[in-house]
Amino acid sequence: MKLFCKIISTVFHPLLMSTYSMIWLMTATEAYKVSTPAYKLTAIGGTLIFTGIVPLIPLVVLLMRGKITDINVSVRRQRTLPYIFSCVACIIWAVFLRGKLQMPCFIVSVALASAVALVILLLINLRWKISMHLCCAGSVFAFVAGMSFKLGTNPLWLLVTMLIISSLLAISRVELKAHTPAQTIAGFAVGFITTLLPIVLINN
Repeated sequence: MKLFCKIISTVFHPLLMSTYSMIWLMTATEAYKVSTPAYKLTAIGGTLIFTGIVPLIPLVVLLMRGKITDINVSVRRQRTLPYIFSCVACIIWAVFLRGKLQMPCFIVSVALASAVALVILLLINLRWKISMHLCCAGSVFAFVAGMSFKLGTNPLWLLVTMLIISSLLAISRVELKAHTPAQTIAGFAVGFITTLLPIVLINN
């Protein structure tokens, strides 16, 4: 059981979730299916770099220096610096999406929403540990739901699958004693709300 939980936690690690979202956007929505392969590769590769690799580098450095105990930053008091680095990376990602790819504001707002979510998590984390894994899961769910509404797609099967995955992820985090059920639910709620609101409110 624990091996399964570790696999789920690794496959759906926070550093990978934004890239999964971008892969879906580039390959499953009518608005971007017609984009050139170079554009899609730039979007997906850039997302992986800014939301996966760039935040990973300081994590590795902190791990090597003994400032954090593991790559998931399981200890609450050790999460402040990783959150700050990830927040900066998300802002740079937003600039990349708008400046390099000329994506509409309601998509760029998702990157900025990720930075806002990280600030919220950072503040909550000062007193109470909250799940980053489930925050990202909630954000991806809101992204797919919101973008589908904006772009006119019907991803019901995907949303159901994502709810199942989010549930398995929450169970895994609790089973691994990384979080309590309340911390996973709170994390999902933060990610969902901060991502969905700008998509719904921004029209261009």
